Amino acid sequence: FIVLLAISILTGCSSEPDPRLERIDRLSEKDPGLARAALDSIDRETLIAPDRHFHNLLDIKIDDKNYVRHTSDSLILDVLDYYSSHKDSPRYPEALYYAGRVYSDKGDSRTALKYYHAVMDLVRDNDSDISLRIRILSQAAWLLGKIRLYDEAIPYLEEVISLEKEGKDSVRLSNDLLVLGGIYLNQENFDLAEKNYQLAKSFAVGKDGGQELMADVSLAALH
Repeated sequence: FIVLLAISILTGCSSEPDPRLERIDRLSEKDPGLARAALDSIDRETLIAPDRHFHNLLDIKIDDKNYVRHTSDSLILDVLDYYSSHKDSPRYPEALYYAGRVYSDKGDSRTALKYYHAVMDLVRDNDSDISLRIRILSQAAWLLGKIRLYDEAIPYLEEVISLEKEGKDSVRLSNDLLVLGGIYLNQENFDLAEKNYQLAKSFAVGKDGGQELMADVSLAALH
């Protein structure tokens, strides 16, 4: 009875994630460099299983946000193995998304797209996951464009651009317009390429000098 009671208490205590990890997760959206330092200060071996896998997911997520190229899939496979058995977790869709990011960096486009499509189905009609859906659509479209599946990439870009306009996210919007313009350029549809490059520049003016410069370079290459 005492053993069962202890297990019951421990199970109850483990239902809520470690608040330190939740704070680091929020911090990663604003300051991934600081989030990395904070995550490294926590010994994952001292964490219970759910928090240890949350830690592993944050490890991948924070590297991604710090533009660290993913070279190994061992950690994401461990994360996927855990969350595939806990599909009710709110972190399951993000685990699928970062699996896509890992395999995209490793050059395995087929596997990356498999995970992007899987997570798209999960967040399709969930308003609370719009930010994640935008990232998925943008990454999938970029990858499809990279492997020259232009006709498949265009609908994803059109949807993500529409969502970014609604959310008034001018920096992401400018970037995705540049990607769409590049796809039309590769298809030799020069009028639509120029239209999207000009739109990209208009959304970047006064907000992101780098994006504005990229738009000018893209227009120069087009002409």
